[in-house]
Amino acid sequence: MSQESADGATGDGNVDIDAAFAMFMNEVDSIQSFKMQQMLGDFGSADSQVERLTSRVFTSAYDIMMLGPDADEKTIKAQYRKLSALVHPDKCKHPKANEAFLVVKKAHDDLMDPNYHDKYKDILPIARKTVYERRKAENPERMKRGEDPLELEGSDFNAAVIEECEAMLRHEAEEAAYAERVRKSNEERLEQSRKRRIEERNAARKQQKQWENTRELRVAGWRAFQDNVQQGHVKTATIGTTHSKKEDPQNPSNS
Repeated sequence: MSQESADGATGDGNVDIDAAFAMFMNEVDSIQSFKMQQMLGDFGSADSQVERLTSRVFTSAYDIMMLGPDADEKTIKAQYRKLSALVHPDKCKHPKANEAFLVVKKAHDDLMDPNYHDKYKDILPIARKTVYERRKAENPERMKRGEDPLELEGSDFNAAVIEECEAMLRHEAEEAAYAERVRKSNEERLEQSRKRRIEERNAARKQQKQWENTRELRVAGWRAFQDNVQQGHVKTATIGTTHSKKEDPQNPSNS
């Protein structure tokens, strides 16, 4: 093949369209291969990413996207483009590629939600400091045992910070749930006490009403008793003295 043919031109100076197009496609393939190699360098193989994304339940969208919790919107979008392209079912032939793609898309949508960032905002500095100090304290012992020291920055460190954030959020949620249970228990106890007091008041009012409703009967009974006493039909007793029927002064023996 002549140099002219290799350059996409015929011997008479005319351009070979097919050859030029073939050269263009080769360049495109080279560019795509280079970009894929870059992605594989960041994420590993497409199949390994699919397995990572579908083999467990993630607690953080940052963990899914392999980002630190302080990643900005531009970084999140760039990471999403790379990761979604890698596991997209049109390009990845893994049987779980579609599932992995949906996991990545959900993580991207979560990270685009300002409320998602807000829940990390206050605890992130504390979590980062906690992980840093814990790892810094562990590293001397690890080195004595011949183990590699834990990273104090980078992707592994960021993943540990996210885990610490999630642990702090779970602890806060548990404390909030406990406080809510205590609040409900106190409310129930107060409500029961209130109902008991109402029942006691109602019972006292009912008894008082019954007492008032029978007052005339009691008064009438007392008056009848007094009349019987005065008429001598009823014996009454006092200390040291017993009163019977009235004696007839003219006939004491009838007493």
